[in-house]
Order: sequence, then structure tokens, then C-alpha cells
Amino acid sequence: MTKRIAIVFFVLVVFSAGGCKTLGKKGEYPQGYNPAERVEYQLEAGNYGKAESIWVKTQSFMKANPEDAAQVHSALVRAATVHYNATLADISKTLSDIQWPVEQPRWPLTARRMHKVAAFMDSASDSTVLPETGLESPFMALQNDYSALEGRMKTDASTFFRKYNLLTEKDFFSIYPVKLDEKSFIASQSQFLMELLGKSEGSGVAHVNKLYSRYLTPELRDKMGRRYYRNALRRISPNKTPSLKAILEAAEKTDKAGYELSEIPDINIAFIRVTSKTLMKEHQIAFGLDIDLDLPFKAELIKGEAAFNDKVAPDADIVVLINEEMSRIDRRTSSYDKRISTVLSGYERIDNPEYDDLEMRYQELREDIRDMRDEMQFNSFMGLGGAIANLVVSSKLEGVENEYGKVRARLRNTPKVIKDPIYSKYSYSLVTIDDTKLATVNYYIVDRRKRTFYTDRFDIKQSQTFLVPYGVMAQDPDRGQLLSGKTTEKDVEDYEREAVKVKLSSILESYTNSHQRPRKYRSTAEIRKTILNDRNKAVADYKKTQFKSDTSNDVRFDSVVVIVCPGNSMGTGFYVTPDTVLTNFHVVEDGKFVELLLHNGMESFGKVEVYDVERDLALLKVQSRGKPVTFYDRQSIPAGTTLEAIGHPSGLKYTITRGVFSALRTVKGVGVVGKKRKVRYIQTDASVNPGNSGGPLYMKDRVVGVNTWGRTDMQSTNFAIHYSEVMDFLDQYNVDYRREATK
Repeated sequence: MTKRIAIVFFVLVVFSAGGCKTLGKKGEYPQGYNPAERVEYQLEAGNYGKAESIWVKTQSFMKANPEDAAQVHSALVRAATVHYNATLADISKTLSDIQWPVEQPRWPLTARRMHKVAAFMDSASDSTVLPETGLESPFMALQNDYSALEGRMKTDASTFFRKYNLLTEKDFFSIYPVKLDEKSFIASQSQFLMELLGKSEGSGVAHVNKLYSRYLTPELRDKMGRRYYRNALRRISPNKTPSLKAILEAAEKTDKAGYELSEIPDINIAFIRVTSKTLMKEHQIAFGLDIDLDLPFKAELIKGEAAFNDKVAPDADIVVLINEEMSRIDRRTSSYDKRISTVLSGYERIDNPEYDDLEMRYQELREDIRDMRDEMQFNSFMGLGGAIANLVVSSKLEGVENEYGKVRARLRNTPKVIKDPIYSKYSYSLVTIDDTKLATVNYYIVDRRKRTFYTDRFDIKQSQTFLVPYGVMAQDPDRGQLLSGKTTEKDVEDYEREAVKVKLSSILESYTNSHQRPRKYRSTAEIRKTILNDRNKAVADYKKTQFKSDTSNDVRFDSVVVIVCPGNSMGTGFYVTPDTVLTNFHVVEDGKFVELLLHNGMESFGKVEVYDVERDLALLKVQSRGKPVTFYDRQSIPAGTTLEAIGHPSGLKYTITRGVFSALRTVKGVGVVGKKRKVRYIQTDASVNPGNSGGPLYMKDRVVGVNTWGRTDMQSTNFAIHYSEVMDFLDQYNVDYRREATK
């Protein structure tokens, strides 16, 4: 059996050594062939192209084997001569069969034939064997004939392009028989294209732009857009000065045609703000307007009332006047969420567990060292065996003593007592504020070329929601996390001050969609009169609110408001001007903005404008107008005179309590920093409780004080800031309040 296996193995080895060649995986040539044999194999198979490719790629082998290379090269030249002779005759016939010029339906056949000739020439030009076949001369003749025909086709391209139906047909370059340089060709046809598109309308223009705009330079594209716009404008307004509506219509057509104008030509626009100075002075215009020039007009913004005449912005063809009739902020609290967090309030001294662990380990190591030394002393009396044992104990002792030294050093540097932080719970608020900007704007479009003007109005409503945390303490270890992703009162205030963007396209769209016709004017005085009438109406509407009262009950209540503070506490305030509320500073000290509830049930917001921490007074600018109070203005109040306090004690809104005037007291103030300054107070037994703070103390229909505080150690002993202190405060900030007429 062993002998039989050996014989079989010998036969296999001999068979392998015999160089038997098997077909490769792809069957292109047998495995084991060298490059020269591969070339011969492909030539025998009639694959001249593959044979030459192998020859080119294996030149290193051929140089190393010159005899094989010479034999293969001769065969390759013979095969190339046969191959190119036959192919050259066929390609020459293909080229001679091409007729030119031909009409568009025959372009595809012409393109296929030209492509066939070009492909052959590209292949032949790469051949390293062709020069040795003697066929270079007829090949060069073929090249010259092809180049001449291609040149004629490129020259004729301009003629065919102008005859081609560009408005409906597919891309000219995709079907023309020869390849053209699209960008340079289109540049040479720019004048023709402008004339064609200038007189064309409908989807055809957009079709041309879709196919060919990518070949245009930005300058040429803009030039063609301007040409199209002017032609469109002439069609809309022939033989007359075009109106603004006509200009906008032509610009829209140009845009739909696929052109993006960098600037609408031949027209300039100026924008002028003509809002009432009275309203702005009275802070009735809460925010400005920013015109977004989203249309490509050449425009400028001019400030000042001087724009009411023709001398201002003399280059402007169209003047747009902007008059804000009203702009206000509607600030509402949509949710109020009480949250709990912790704050570092102190430290507690406790035993340091690390010190205790070190001390325990220190004692253990001391005992181990003592035991090992006792053991070594005992072993010293045990002869040779004890000496050997001491070697082991000594090694262990060294390690224990090293650890003992380290533990002792750490123990010396570790405090026996440490401070453990104490955290206390506290509450903060997470308030959702819905802030809405509202405005009514009158606008006037003056067309100086046609001497017409148009007037209309539009409303603005822009809303944003803010999530504002109040009362997060600086010592809160989680303060950064609690404030992350939230907004602040400053963010709200910045939003409210920020001008609202108004798109020019929106204004002009309203204008073009209106059925109202522009009015002719002879002088700008007519326009000024219209604007002034609108402004005066807005001012009159504002003035009406100063004296309006909607209640038939005690009218004094109409002047009183509920102040809801950020911490959800409640205080009282009252109107001293139609849009200014007076209250105690300690009522609003925790927030710059507070929510107000009016006597008529409406909600509003107030912004802390100014304050006096010593007198404990503050003024709020409010968005909703109210009826201002009248202050008592005589030198004295008769003792025993009935006084009435209006406020919201313990959340009981609009409570009125009565008492009498006891005395005028000048004592140290109770303000936040006013403990040293003396303030004049009215002492009364009218009930004043938490919630009354900041409310009015009336003597009949005149305010004589601001309810502020009461003695907790005495009954019915309460104090209101004297009217003289209040009027001094109001005078300091130029508040135009009402006072009793002097008799």
C-alpha cells in the first residue's frame, strides 16, 4: 500500500513538472503563459486589440527577453497591417457617406457616424504599432477629412442654432452632431438670444432659461434679464410712463421667466418714517419697523419730517411713507410653575471617616511591628533555625515599617474633623411668557413720475414664547443646569425693543392687489395733509383714554390695579398718569416686569421704569391705559378725618377699609436701604395688611398717601407714605400727574 502511494505521488510530480498548462478562470489565455505567449494566443484568437494591449503593458518582460519580443513584434506588425487595412477602408467609407449640411431629422444618424470615425481615430492614435505598418499616410488623410468636416459643422452651428426652435425643443447641444464649447458658443449668440427672448412670452422663455442659463455668465444673465424686463414693461405700458403696478407686474413676469434681476432698472425708491412725534414722545410706539428690501429695488432710507417735500431724495421716483398708528406689546403669563431646588446654607462639623480609617490602620501596623520584633528577639535564642526564621521575619518587617511610615505621614496631614455642607430647600418659579408685538401701520406710496399717491394700512402681529426662571439663587449648586436652555428678562426686553421686519414685497403686494386707484396730487401739501389727519386721529384716540371710565360704581376703583409679582405674591398699585402706575418698591423689587389685573377684568403687564428705595416707591410703565388719581395738595389734614384704603389684602381683590387720620409721623423709612433716612407718613387705623402695599389711601376722592406698612406689635396702627413725599418723587421724574386745584 505504501509503495503504491509513492508511485502515484511520483507520477503527479512528474506530470506537474512537465509544465501542463490549464485555462485561466476567464478563459482568456492558458495559465502559465508568459507575456509573449499571451500576445500570440490573442493574435491566434483574432483579438488584435487585446494582443497590442498586452504588448504595451509588458514592455519590461519584452526588454528582458529580446528573442521572444522580436518574434512577437513581427507577428504583431503583420496582424496590425491586416487589421488597420480592413478597418481603415470601412471607416473611410463611413466618413464619405456623411452628407453635410443636412436637416435636423438626419442629425442623429450623422452624429453616430461621426462618433464611429472619432472612436477609430482615438484608438488608432494610441497604437504603438501603427507607425510600422506603413499605413500612417492614409490614416492622416482620414484625420484631415474628419477635421475638415467637423470644422464645417461647428461653423454651421450658429446658423442651425438660430433656425432651431429653442422655445420648445430639447437642448440643442444634446442633439447637434458634433461637440461644441457651450459657454463660448452661447456667448457668441447672446445678442440673438436677447432679441429672441425679449419678444417672446409664456413658458417658452422659462424653457430656454432652464436649458441654457447654466452656460451664461452672471453678467450676461443679468443683461438678458434686464432686456426681458424692459420688453415686458413696454408690452404692459406702451407709449406712456409705467405705473408702479406695471413695474411690479413686469418684474414678476421676469422672475417667472427664470431671470433673477440684480436690480430693477430705471427706478429708485425712498423710505421715510413719518410717525407722530407726540406718540413717540409719549412712548406709545413700543418698537420700530425695519423694511426688508426683499425686492431688487435701488432704495434708500431717509429720516425726518423734511421728506414731506419734493426736495428730499430728489432722485427717488417712488417714495414710501411709513406712519405707525399704534405699536404695543401684549405680554402674558401663560403658565406659572413652582419648582423646588437646594441652596448651600452652611456647614456642619463632623468626624472625618478617612482620619478614622488611617488611625485604625496606624494602630494595626504598630502592633504588627511590635509583634515581629518580639518574634525576632525570641528567634535569636534558637540557634541556626532561629537565624533562618529571622531572615523571613526581617523581610516582612521592612515592608510593614515602610507602610507604617506612609500611614503616619498621611495621618498627620489629614484633618480629624471636616465640614459637611448643609443644603436647604427653596422655591423658584418657571414662568412661560407669551410676548406679542401688535401694530397698525399706515403707509403712503407716492409716485413722483405720475404725480399720484396711494394710502392704505396693514396690521402686524408677531409672537414669541419665553421660558423665564425667577428666583434661582446664586448659591444653588445646580444653578447652571436650571438656567440652561432658558431665557432671561433681558432676552424678553431685547425682543420687545427689536424692530419688526416688514418685507417690501408684502407692502407692494397689498398695493397691487388693491382695487383702490391712486389719487392725483398737485402739490405735496395734499399728501402732508392726509398724513397729518391720520396722525392726529391716532393722537386723538390716545388722548381719549386719559379720561375714560367704564364703571358707574365708585370711580376710584378704576384707578386701582392688582400687581402679581414673579413670586406669585400680590400687591396694589394705582394710575398716576394714563399709562403709569405707582406702587411700593418692595412689591416689585424681585422683577423688572410684573403682571397687572385691571378693575375691568383685563390683563396687562407693567415694566419697572424708576424707583426710590428709600421712600419705597416705584413707577411702572403699563400697556393698558387707566384713569389717573388726583392728589390732595393742602398743607394739613384735619384730625379724625375719614380715610379709606383700597387694596387686595391676602388676595381679597379690591377691598376697601375705613379709618381716620391720626397724625403725621416723620420716622425712619422702612425701604430696602432707607432705614436711616426719615420719611413722612400718615398714621391711620384703616386696616392695612399684606396685599394692600402700594395702594392708595383716599380722603374722599383725593389720594393722601400710599399704603406701605403697619406695626405688628400694636393693633390698628398703620402707615401710608405722605402725599408730599409721593409728589416730590413724581416731580423728580417729571411725571405729569393730577393734583387738587388750589382754591
